[in-house]
Amino acid sequence: MATTLAERAQSAMLTPERAESALAKDVPHVDREERVPFSLLSNPKTYKPHTFDYIPDRDEPGKPALQAWIEVFRNSRPQFHKMAMEDEDIPEAERQEKADAFLETYEAVLQGITANPTKPLPGFEPETVNCISLSAMRDRCLREQGFADCFRAVKAKETDMALTMLQPLLEELDGIQDRRARLEKVLRGVIAGNIFDLGAAHGADLFNSGKMPKFQDTRDTLQDRPWCVDDLDAALDRLTSETNPIKKAVFFCDNAGSDVVLGILPFARELTKYGTHVMIAANGVAAINDVTAEELRQWIAKAAVTDYPLSTAVKHKRLIVVSTGTDNCVIDLRQVSYALSEAAKDADFVVLEGMGRGIETNLWAEFKVAAMKVGMIKHKEVAMELGGQMFGCVCKFDDAPRTTRPSMDVVRE
Repeated sequence: MATTLAERAQSAMLTPERAESALAKDVPHVDREERVPFSLLSNPKTYKPHTFDYIPDRDEPGKPALQAWIEVFRNSRPQFHKMAMEDEDIPEAERQEKADAFLETYEAVLQGITANPTKPLPGFEPETVNCISLSAMRDRCLREQGFADCFRAVKAKETDMALTMLQPLLEELDGIQDRRARLEKVLRGVIAGNIFDLGAAHGADLFNSGKMPKFQDTRDTLQDRPWCVDDLDAALDRLTSETNPIKKAVFFCDNAGSDVVLGILPFARELTKYGTHVMIAANGVAAINDVTAEELRQWIAKAAVTDYPLSTAVKHKRLIVVSTGTDNCVIDLRQVSYALSEAAKDADFVVLEGMGRGIETNLWAEFKVAAMKVGMIKHKEVAMELGGQMFGCVCKFDDAPRTTRPSMDVVRE
């Protein structure tokens, strides 16, 4: 009896083990440990990673001063303490003492900044205090007490839940015949998934209270356009261009759960269906509820089992995962893994997703190629800086400079 198309597709899909193995062997130079500037930065010497300056005694109406930003980080401490208390990697008898020590140590850091706001934090000289150094110091205080990945359990739980929702979502998206309309729905999903952020106090409160809205509800009720940073139309023009199709894209992803599974994976899948090679860059070391490269390989392997386009993309190396080499919830693109920088050299599109990587850092960063920064605002201070609202949307797009814009021919498989 002749097999059906669906049966042939099913037989061609990878097993989880083969998919994970394929994803783990994609990028050369993974054994090189040095950190280098990202190869697609327009000018690493003039690049400024953080978007907002934390200015002491700022007197601009409606703009947050340094102390307001310090309170942002101070307000995040209860969630970190809660996760530390639930970290089963630490013996139960030691958790309280270690979790309390984290609180005390990080509070001392914040008080030290208040007392001497112009003094750089250790290891971040000569730069003034900013979101990168404050986030890194928080993680340093956690790791000093032995909390290497205290969000691991909640990441796994939320991701497993999101994976059960992925196939119905992909079927919904595949049912949209117009490519531009489908991509807009995908990008709205990228923003909606980004609401799962336990590093932001408001996001953590929604999660802990059980009031986190469903993914579809969030996606379908995003704030009305125009958004406070709204280049969505220009981004869609570039993404759907038939005369200059995207050859290779680098995605810097953010959180576990709905963020990466229901936001980033459908976006990557949509591009690979049209011949684009997609490289998803994720943290090398755990930070908050951000996904790591190792976790992402496992989760993509699970997703590929039930989806033919994803399985095909993994099998034919159109979808790969690489570690950024970083250990922070924000990113300084002057210090990424050699493997990432080398593998990205021939890319012609960059996506920085999430509030940490695409808004609080890198929003105004310039690249040699087309670049998109997309995410959801979850700090009122960020909203104040951008003239937006809480849970507002950001979609920043800059096309490639004309002097460096390559001519690309894409081979469709």
